[in-house]
Amino acid sequence: MADSITISRQPDARLADQGGWVSAECYASLDNNDLVRAVETKTERHVQVSNDDGASWATTLTMPAEDDLGDGRVLTRDVHNLYLDPDHGVLICVISEMLDKAGAFITWADGVGIGPRTSRYYTMLSRDGGRTWSEKQRLIETGHDAEHWARDAWFGRSGISIVEGRPWHKTARGEIVAPAYLWPTDEQIAASLEDAQCPAELRTDARYFALGLCLLAKWRDDLSGLEWESGGLMELPWGYTGAGTCGSDEPAVAFLDDGRWFATLRLSTGHKDLFKKRGIPILPYGVASTDQGRTWGHPQPLHFDDGTVVFAPSSYPEFVRHSASGKWYWIGNILDQPVYGECDPRHPLSIAELDPATLTLKRDTVTVIQAKEPDDLEWIRYSNFRTYERRDGTGFTLLMNKSYCEFQEGFKTLPRPTFRYHIRIPT
Repeated sequence: MADSITISRQPDARLADQGGWVSAECYASLDNNDLVRAVETKTERHVQVSNDDGASWATTLTMPAEDDLGDGRVLTRDVHNLYLDPDHGVLICVISEMLDKAGAFITWADGVGIGPRTSRYYTMLSRDGGRTWSEKQRLIETGHDAEHWARDAWFGRSGISIVEGRPWHKTARGEIVAPAYLWPTDEQIAASLEDAQCPAELRTDARYFALGLCLLAKWRDDLSGLEWESGGLMELPWGYTGAGTCGSDEPAVAFLDDGRWFATLRLSTGHKDLFKKRGIPILPYGVASTDQGRTWGHPQPLHFDDGTVVFAPSSYPEFVRHSASGKWYWIGNILDQPVYGECDPRHPLSIAELDPATLTLKRDTVTVIQAKEPDDLEWIRYSNFRTYERRDGTGFTLLMNKSYCEFQEGFKTLPRPTFRYHIRIPT
């Protein structure tokens, strides 16, 4: 096999015809190579299974995208994650619900009675490869209740968002790890601002502030469901630093062979002009844990192994492990110049090997998965992808729609073709 990463791409016209996109995908069973995926359309959420490597799909679960509550609010719903337990063969489907304003395009955490602070999660189990599903169970941390549903989450006052579509991981201790991020209470935010002596002009970002963490789950003895625990918070500095002013969300985690966990974080700021004027780019940061995610160390900007920093916009990152070689790879929008908190440009999308000794990316392994094409519009995005490792040992499947920044003219009606990429990893 060649000693470099290679990429191939095929269109997935079947999904594009439905007007939807894949929010999660993985193998459905330990006994065969059937696939299971979650598909979002404008009005419905579906779980589908395939026994021919994605050539055709059968829907096994359907639910409405939202329920109208009749008071100017809706209950929005997503099939958030799919995970196949590698020891027991039980498939987990995670469903999220959140209160939103009717007709809203983006809801932040500062709405009264709406937004991520009203998030709730449920799990459903399948023991037959996703063909039938159990009744849903509410995700509530052990020792908590429906209102105070996790250590730092009170319904309506704070919330936890599980990173949608991200592959979960099971540790040698039998814990299932779900990367997530906290929308803190007003009181937590105020205390953090004071402790950090955050400059007054940057405090307007406080209501968009999040903190990365991992949720940890263990099976009940009878495999009837999961018991949950909150891991430690990934705290970054406030103020004029490369960490921005909106905290840390969408953590991507690599679980290293020596027991350390290494997470990279999506960062941003609402004060791009101030940061640009001071010459402070917003950088992806990395942070390590030596105690299985219960606490996290001091965050540092992500670097290449030659000592230079990694430039990236505020966009979705991912770590994936190649079992055949044991190597971890980071996938994200790697740029050739700094940005100051912007969510764009989200191209090219690239992959690079992680050096576990130094927790840096190996520059000579950076490989472009998808670059901007000649006929692409100005605000094209290659982001919000989904990945899983292929069982044939050759590498990874990556699923991605063409998408666009909301500033792109005609945003709501632009075509969003779907592609499947085969990322071949040398062994």
